[in-house]
Amino acid sequence: MKVVGETLQRISSANHTTPTGSGVSDSHFTPLCKFHSRSIGAKFKALLNEHGIDVQTVSTRIYLTIEVTLADREASSALLQQFQLEHTDVKPKSFSRDYDWVFLIAFVTIVSAVVVGVVPVIARLMPLAPLAVLVTGVSMSIVVERVHRQYRLHDGSVFTIGELLITTTLFAFNVAAWRWLW
Repeated sequence: MKVVGETLQRISSANHTTPTGSGVSDSHFTPLCKFHSRSIGAKFKALLNEHGIDVQTVSTRIYLTIEVTLADREASSALLQQFQLEHTDVKPKSFSRDYDWVFLIAFVTIVSAVVVGVVPVIARLMPLAPLAVLVTGVSMSIVVERVHRQYRLHDGSVFTIGELLITTTLFAFNVAAWRWLW
């Protein structure tokens, strides 16, 4: 027992203590809300500035995030509730860049299906292999498009039962198509 106590003492003295910070203070900025519409976000920022509240904004392709100091959080939350009664945020529109991966997958799928159909060994062993490649490519495109849509609409945090069912069904369909070929 004495050996264990000495070992724990030695380990304890070898560990240095790290100093801790002061934590979040009243002057630190914290996120308050997100707006899809930049014009509505700018109006809300102007309203907060009129009431003497310090505001920072973080702009991304999808959202305009309003950040306020921790000291002003309660007052700005009350103003946000009043503001949301008068102004409704819009749903984001689709962006052409959201479909870049879908177009890339479609291009690779078509090229792969043509290559698989042209290679004589594969064409002789599995005559329907180009069809299976196309099914897999279309399935991947659908899943990628749904993931992009969820990210754009809900910041990637919401996946419903529908998305899970679609993904599971497409996976099962792909497995069936490839097993049918073998």
